Amino acid sequence: TWTYDDQGNEITHSSQGWNGSEWSESAIDTEMYNADGQRTSILSRYLSGSAWVNQYLYRYAYDANGNETIDLCQNWSGGAWVNSRRWTFTYDTNGYNVNFLWEVWSNGAWVNYGRSIITNDASGRETYSLQQAWYNGSWVNYGQDAFTYDGNGREATDLYDTWTNNAWVHSTLNSFTFDRNGNRTDELEQAWKLNSWVNSTWYIDSWIKISAIQIQVTTP
Repeated sequence: TWTYDDQGNEITHSSQGWNGSEWSESAIDTEMYNADGQRTSILSRYLSGSAWVNQYLYRYAYDANGNETIDLCQNWSGGAWVNSRRWTFTYDTNGYNVNFLWEVWSNGAWVNYGRSIITNDASGRETYSLQQAWYNGSWVNYGQDAFTYDGNGREATDLYDTWTNNAWVHSTLNSFTFDRNGNRTDELEQAWKLNSWVNSTWYIDSWIKISAIQIQVTTP
């Protein structure tokens, strides 16, 4: 169940479980916003007996341009909020996200975990993302995405490669099609096998998965 404030912002999201005779609330997320309508926190709680118990808390920070700069996740432990994970976003002078840093809280300090280095085109569309993991004190490649767009600025393909034996190797290729109204209608996922693309999964309309064999049967 969702509730909203007068500005249309989601303020609660509750889940219910069936206790054998009726539906009863089992968990609830409560969201807070600042005067600019930016979400500043999400508090997640679950029902234990008749008492609501804190589970985790997300806090959000923004720069002067309204760009989200920090996501902080804390867990409830020992009657206090304890740092768990933190995500930091960096933007260029155009306001485009160019770096995403993921850290974890370990032994009282933030430790690097992963990052993405992002390239955007002149329209602010993400064209490339390099993913790296923190390993033995340095950043190590593990994945990259290359995106293309059609003439209407809609994402056409997403090519994902993995870093294997010190070289980039194709992994998956996702291709998207749209109707005349710009609604996405199909997504074809292909896997790189034996130096060629092989159909893997086809998503149609409501993201219904159809196997590669069914694709051959149901398409002209």
